[in-house]
Amino acid sequence: MTLLKICGITSFEDLKMCFEEGADIAGFNLYPGSVRYISENMLRDLVAAATGKSAVVTVDMEPEKLINTVKDCRPEYIQLHGSEDYGYCMKIKDRFPDIKLIRKVTIDMKNQFDEVLKSADFILCDVKTFLHGGTGLKFDWKILRQVPDGIKKKMFIAGGVTPENVSQLAGLGLAGIDVASGSEVSAGIKDRIKIRKLTGIIKKREI
Repeated sequence: MTLLKICGITSFEDLKMCFEEGADIAGFNLYPGSVRYISENMLRDLVAAATGKSAVVTVDMEPEKLINTVKDCRPEYIQLHGSEDYGYCMKIKDRFPDIKLIRKVTIDMKNQFDEVLKSADFILCDVKTFLHGGTGLKFDWKILRQVPDGIKKKMFIAGGVTPENVSQLAGLGLAGIDVASGSEVSAGIKDRIKIRKLTGIIKKREI
């Protein structure tokens, strides 16, 4: 079954609401350049309060700093959303073998997805931009038909996913769908109705 990850959660109220409405994973952004950034202290408290699974999202954080951060809160997923290389990823995987690692890719890298998965449990395919997620922009999802099924089973899709277009991803057999701006009233403020619609469509259509 395809998982729904709601990314960019910034409050206890939104965290509780996301899981009430059927989200599978709550994403917390530690990138200071993001409008959805939270402090490490807030991260620790949110992960502790989560009734479902948590993902820590970082962008080119110093590996030792990330290791210390993850040791403090023990999420189920670590999402690397920058230019982290194979060596970086393996260092994190070796340190936390029980935590799933997600690496960001873009669709123009489709011939390299196999290689990227050698150092990650999942890949997250996002739109190509100088920004690091949460843009509301999407890539041409039709290209996903060219990706082998075995890869798509380990792939999350992000970028411009909304309740209005998520059904376009039906039948792809994806590991997960990652939504930030498409689940919000405004940046960092989640919308219960949008999340309810997303979970309803994803679970009903078995995307």
